[in-house]
Amino acid sequence: MEEINERQELLERVCEVRVFGSYLEAREYLGDVDIALRIERKGSSGKEWRRESLRRADESGHKFSSYIDRLSYGHTEFMRLLQAGSQYLSLHTIDDLEKVGTQSRILFKDSSDSQ
Repeated sequence: MEEINERQELLERVCEVRVFGSYLEAREYLGDVDIALRIERKGSSGKEWRRESLRRADESGHKFSSYIDRLSYGHTEFMRLLQAGSQYLSLHTIDDLEKVGTQSRILFKDSSDSQ
């Protein structure tokens, strides 16, 4: 996670990563590994973040079917890097994990995170 957080060109950073679900149950077979993330936008917000996300989308060379796809490119790019092409990682938000109230274990917590 540190490597991703250090990438200056990315618009978001990972604050916390937790594992939950069957991974914590000592099962012999795991269908997937459930990961909950708390991420935040780096420095920029509002109009500046929108401008940067659109710039990154335009520079990516991808074709987008809608403005929303272009606008969300910064987040989509970030999540794809975290997924790293693995079909076995199931990514969720920590907010969703806390709503369900299931047990989890912290795998990573950014030392500069205030929460």
